[in-house]
Amino acid sequence: MKFQDKFKPGDIICSDRFSNGLCMIVESCGTTFEEKFRYRCQDLVKEDQGWLAYEWGSYVGYPYNWRIATDDDIANYLTRFVEIDLGKVGFFEVKLTNNGIRLDGGTDYTISLEAEELIQLGKIINERVVG
Repeated sequence: MKFQDKFKPGDIICSDRFSNGLCMIVESCGTTFEEKFRYRCQDLVKEDQGWLAYEWGSYVGYPYNWRIATDDDIANYLTRFVEIDLGKVGFFEVKLTNNGIRLDGGTDYTISLEAEELIQLGKIINERVVG
């Protein structure tokens, strides 16, 4: 099947090779002034965030491998936007995210820690502070 025949407006598509597997809704299709076929898309979650889906990247030597998004693709994408407030530590708001904990102290003071980093921090606190 040719790339230009794969999707229609309203389809939710994704690619593991494009922006870490984001999901987007196809709005329209056509060619660019360079005669490259592309789908014009809207991000599944972020308002007014448009994307273009090309078969091949301009700067990469492999195809993006676009496909219709599965339920798992959509669920994984949506979890990126879930944050659970855990409370405050000093002036930091502590939030649980899909890949760890974020300490948010405003625009200039954000620290994100993934699971391995949290374990390392816990060990340091136990050894050096609690001790």
